[in-house]
Amino acid sequence: MELLLARIHFAMATTFHFIFPPITIGLSFLILLFQTLYLLKGKEVYNEISKLLVKILAVIFVVGVVTGFTLSFAFGMYWSKFSKIAADLIGITITAEGVFAFFLEGVFIGLLLFGQNKLPKSMYWFSALMVFLGTHLSAFFILATNSWMQTPAGHEIIRNATGQIDKIIIVNWFEAIFNPSTMARMLHTTVACWITASLLVSAVAAYYMIYKKNMELANTMFRISFIVFALSSFAQFFTGHLQAMVAYKYQPAKVAAFEAMWDTQRGPNIPMSIIAIIDEKNQRNIINIELPFLNSLLYGTEFFPPHLDLNIEIKGIKEFVKTMEDGTVVKEHPPVAITYYTFRIMIFLGTFFAILGIIGLFLLYKNRIDNIKFLKAVLHSWPLPLIANTAGWYTAEIGRQPYIIYGVLKTKDSLTPNLNAFTVLLTIIVLLSLYLFLSYVAYYLITKVIKNFNQGAEEVPASEPIKEV
Repeated sequence: MELLLARIHFAMATTFHFIFPPITIGLSFLILLFQTLYLLKGKEVYNEISKLLVKILAVIFVVGVVTGFTLSFAFGMYWSKFSKIAADLIGITITAEGVFAFFLEGVFIGLLLFGQNKLPKSMYWFSALMVFLGTHLSAFFILATNSWMQTPAGHEIIRNATGQIDKIIIVNWFEAIFNPSTMARMLHTTVACWITASLLVSAVAAYYMIYKKNMELANTMFRISFIVFALSSFAQFFTGHLQAMVAYKYQPAKVAAFEAMWDTQRGPNIPMSIIAIIDEKNQRNIINIELPFLNSLLYGTEFFPPHLDLNIEIKGIKEFVKTMEDGTVVKEHPPVAITYYTFRIMIFLGTFFAILGIIGLFLLYKNRIDNIKFLKAVLHSWPLPLIANTAGWYTAEIGRQPYIIYGVLKTKDSLTPNLNAFTVLLTIIVLLSLYLFLSYVAYYLITKVIKNFNQGAEEVPASEPIKEV
């Protein structure tokens, strides 16, 4: 029970916290983009867009920092064995992330927020650059830590007299930080952050356009942010493939769960499951709609270096079920159904973003972005990247089970000794209440910023939305 509650606590804390960093990272990129355009072209509309985005960023950053604290506490409270064993790595990387998050990001976000009319244009642009670097470097150290837990490298295991792991020592820091999955995960997550923020900004612009408010700002903001969204959505298929190839090479049990593939398959015609009803207890799929050939193409294609080999093998889930001498059945694979469905949610939403991007680029090309149906679709789609991010995160983390450090340390062996279930449950209730309150505050402040923002030009009455085309 203690293990289950500790995992629920950490999942809840991570899920809520992970709402905010992707928006922060993506907004820092867009603010730098608009400030660069302002510096090069001198059009005030770019600066006005930055003013709005900086105000939104400030709210998101504060809530993100507050929610991040609970994750640090959770390592010590509930996962003290893991914290002790992996301290040689996480002690450095988490500290580095804190330095960039609290010092580099915090200081320069303050300059962006309060130095708008006080700093020279070049210095203000430099502040935007530092926020961009700070957010992305902060993300890098967190993702490098997580990647090491997924594909550990550059370490040496120290065991005690009973053969249990006592400590993990990093013997090659370059291999540990730049382990086999770091750069693929960094690319995939960074692009996801750009998708998240650019669609949010496009939704804000769509809101202004529907209600004919801040029209010059809205048109410019929509065009640029939506192009970023569309291009990022297309790029995500490439980065997603890189991430899938890492899993194929280093985490075959995770790939088997991706596809709900119970038996090993080989050859050039391995199908891809589109949707299935999974009977995990009996190790079968009741219904499974498949497309032929696609998994062979997906996992047989490499970009670095370019290589195509369709005669591949994908191990089935049954390969990772072992029967011990005493008759005990040990499962060395993750929960299949939740890994399969979260992976599908991420893929389906990613496909939707690409389709929305194609439609939007076409309307931009035809100069018809004032189409009310399209604007409403954009306006109501802004939460979807948050769902896709969460689904992707669940896929990666649940797909790593039963290990907390893949192939090295199991999750059940990482728990704090003598943990009290009631204490964990009480913490969950308190944190859930806090998170609901913070959600309300963040939503209230951001909507207030958006609704009250005035570009300075004479406004068309907001009570008359544009008519449908």
